Amino acid sequence: MSQNFKQAVIQLGSGTIKAGLWEQTFLPSHMIPCCVSIDCSTGFASDKGPFGVVDKEGIWPIRHGVIKDPHALRLLIRHVLGLLNQQNLSETSLLIILPSNAQLKKQNEVVRGVLAPLDLAAVYIAEPAVMAAWGCALQNALVIDIGAQLTEVSAVWEGQLIFSESSPLAGEAIDRLVSGSGDLSEEELRKKKQKDDLNDILKKVFLQEHPSIVELVRSVLAQCEPEQRPSLLDRIIITGGSSACPSLSSIIEEALRTDLLAASEFTGDHQPRSLRIRTVPEYYPEIWRTATPQAAWFGGGVTAKCVFSDSRYVEKLVAEDP
Repeated sequence: MSQNFKQAVIQLGSGTIKAGLWEQTFLPSHMIPCCVSIDCSTGFASDKGPFGVVDKEGIWPIRHGVIKDPHALRLLIRHVLGLLNQQNLSETSLLIILPSNAQLKKQNEVVRGVLAPLDLAAVYIAEPAVMAAWGCALQNALVIDIGAQLTEVSAVWEGQLIFSESSPLAGEAIDRLVSGSGDLSEEELRKKKQKDDLNDILKKVFLQEHPSIVELVRSVLAQCEPEQRPSLLDRIIITGGSSACPSLSSIIEEALRTDLLAASEFTGDHQPRSLRIRTVPEYYPEIWRTATPQAAWFGGGVTAKCVFSDSRYVEKLVAEDP
């Protein structure tokens, strides 16, 4: 059906939209702010842009992992597809990754409504935690996804999302503590984060505030079957744009080891005794050392290659008559 069409992958996020053509790159070729300027005459998103530019007065269509402005999001997605040189959308297949694992049924319906007027050749809507697991070649995984406004801990079992918990303590919380009382530009903030030792800030945001990542992991594991827990702790993925902060993965790993692993060899049969952080597989040598923060997008690309060759897994969305 759509195997001859271009396969675009777009991952939605509260702070950033990541996009690319899987045939051309293993990582997103475009990462732009998820923001649309306002048309002052109407008060709504401007269909003339600018798009993807940080604007304090603009519209951010996704907030804390939930789509708030479908119209602005449609304009932004159309703009992103244009950046990918996809002018004829009827010849473009799109795998789109939802911004979070929250309210999945509702968000799926919203995204379908957003995409239907674009007349794309085929669409596949994916969950971020499942895509991150597949990006690391795992059917079972405990995914810790640290974005701009949301940190989510999700259990994926046999390729399906089974439980998820979230916290608003994420990348923007780091930025607030780094900038202090100063009003830093994006570039100034980036340089300061590269220069400063962020360990104390990272521990404060993710380990000392409530709910901490350890508390989120405990809550998710408590909902899983006892026999699932050792497998999940042996397959932890730390991903999301904010997970790229130096030393954050090691800080989280140390905290989880201290809190969750068995203190005695005489504990129950299903007590986890090992913990491993997983990454994008090494058989992608060009990217595996740096790709794990983009594991969901990478998994989306791998998935697109499979699903768009079989019409059973994708659909053609048609806009309803007004």
